[in-house]
Amino acid sequence: MLGAGLAAAVVMASMAAGALAAERNLVVTRAQTAGEPRVALVIGNGDYPTAPLANSVNDARAIAQRLSELRFQVTRLENATQEQMYDAIRVFGDRLRDGGVGLFYYAGHALQVRGRNYLLPARAAIQREDEILYRTVDTGQILDKMESARNRVNVVILDACRNNPFGRDFRGIAPGLAVVDAPYNTLIAFATAPGAVASDGSGRNGLYTQHLLQALASPGLGLEDVFKRVRTGVRQESAGRQVPWESTSLEVDFYFDPPPNQAAPAVPDPMTLELAFWDSVKGSADAEDYRAYLKRYPEGQFAVLARNRLRVMAAVPAPGVATAPSAQAGMPAASVAPVSALVAVPEPAKPAPAVVAMAAPTANVTPAPSAQSQARPEAGNTLRGHGGEVLVAAVSRSGAQALTGAADRSMRQWDLASGRELRVFLGHGDAVTAVAFAPDPRYLLSGSADRTVRLWDAATGREIARLQGHTGTVSALAFGPTARYAASAAEDGEVILWEIPSGTLIRRARADANRVRSLAFSPEGRTLLAASSDGGIQLWDIGNLSRLRSFGPVQGAPAGASFSEDGRRIGAVDARGDIWSWDTQSGALLGHHATGGASPVAVALATYGTTALLVGSDGQLGQWDIATGRALWRSAGPGPHVTTTALGPRGATGLTATDDRLVLQ
Repeated sequence: MLGAGLAAAVVMASMAAGALAAERNLVVTRAQTAGEPRVALVIGNGDYPTAPLANSVNDARAIAQRLSELRFQVTRLENATQEQMYDAIRVFGDRLRDGGVGLFYYAGHALQVRGRNYLLPARAAIQREDEILYRTVDTGQILDKMESARNRVNVVILDACRNNPFGRDFRGIAPGLAVVDAPYNTLIAFATAPGAVASDGSGRNGLYTQHLLQALASPGLGLEDVFKRVRTGVRQESAGRQVPWESTSLEVDFYFDPPPNQAAPAVPDPMTLELAFWDSVKGSADAEDYRAYLKRYPEGQFAVLARNRLRVMAAVPAPGVATAPSAQAGMPAASVAPVSALVAVPEPAKPAPAVVAMAAPTANVTPAPSAQSQARPEAGNTLRGHGGEVLVAAVSRSGAQALTGAADRSMRQWDLASGRELRVFLGHGDAVTAVAFAPDPRYLLSGSADRTVRLWDAATGREIARLQGHTGTVSALAFGPTARYAASAAEDGEVILWEIPSGTLIRRARADANRVRSLAFSPEGRTLLAASSDGGIQLWDIGNLSRLRSFGPVQGAPAGASFSEDGRRIGAVDARGDIWSWDTQSGALLGHHATGGASPVAVALATYGTTALLVGSDGQLGQWDIATGRALWRSAGPGPHVTTTALGPRGATGLTATDDRLVLQ
């Protein structure tokens, strides 16, 4: 019965993949697998408006065929657009999570801009030099997918160092490609040395790929030996004009075609794999973990238990459901008694309340807010456990969990379906003044008045890294879209970019002399938005932390700002309670809505950006639709001394902190 179910799932998946391939000019090659999984994405682009390439598609076809013979499951794209490339990279990253070996091969034009490498999609309509970053594919996206998958070995091959296709018109493009540090157990192979140019070849294949195909046909060569042989062949044939280059962090061995005495890696029994998967999610409070189990094992041994758990958690709206909070939202109505006590510590002086800002509005210019307001939804669980005033809060992207930071020096993680405290994080020497969830469930961040940032393992509660460098209280935190980078800001206006999970300080800059109240990465991770208490909202280039553009100034200091889901708009709420939005590229004002209430003491923008939750100094609490400026509901607040508020996906989960309590809205 189990085998039949799995076989049907495989047939359906294969049919779906075939349909997608036909629709998107995508060729999927399936090879018989043996040993550990081998997954490859191969792209060949040669159809360019200027400087077309004769051999790139031929190179991709030949490499895909050879990899298929070497037991790789290969996805091949030919003359792919930017959207097709990003979609294929996303699917490739998901498949790598099954473990084994991942390989990415690209033949076509690539560009080096400000020390980063960008792959040029086919038929890319780039008219200005400043459009390159937005119409190409950053190689960092591929490396991020590979790194987050945590599979055994990864290989990136870039036969992409041809001449600049834009010639002298674009003077900011450096020759060749930039050096890239390989993530753990990854080898990155370049067709030529950094800053140099490779040949497209005069035969059917490019010079580099020609020798790569020959090396791959030689059995018994280790991974690094393959590329040594390629380098020797290319250097000799080009009389030293082209010398391939690799960056590697490999600590394990890999053979494309193992020698006869090389035993194939042991393959765990399928039931062992399923049991390990279930053990990793069975204690989770995140519904997405159970959906992931059911997607892989729809008829598995624990499928009934997974569906039962999802049924219990069904009261929590899933990401993407654009609904205002209501009494029917399914939040438990009973209050929860305190579930833990903290070891007594001297309570520090209470810093000014922090503000949580998440995703951003997507509104056009619209009329003033409607006078019609809905009734406030009934409050749900009250979360207790902190031994001091709650200063900051955040909701996970799944909407299932929350983080809170308090004056008692602790950060706490909560299951919002049950109101249960999941974990306490201790270690800061002063009040916790900023918290953040990573886009995936792996990492959490906390910042403190002790001027440090701490990176935590969400599964174990273990401190992974202590990030030191600020000279003021940490006031804002944000993860990049793939959690490879994170940013922190302080009350003295300084912003620092960190590498995750090592906690290495990459670069720093000063936004201004005032407190940075919120940070947000753009969806593709190339820019960072910082809102400061002096009314400034600034867009920064992640590559060098240089200022690209300013928005506003708004009429009151911005209480929070972030991007829309597609990254095309910037949204903010100011200290007067007014809602603003701008075009990201031009900086043009798109909308300004006056909410008409008292100045807010706490503000949150919903993840994925549809609504804003405002708590006024007059005790009024209200949620506002950003697109129309209409009040979804308004009523008396949860009580005096509101310190912070937060919203979950599309405003479906709201939190409001009063002193040491957090109330679900």
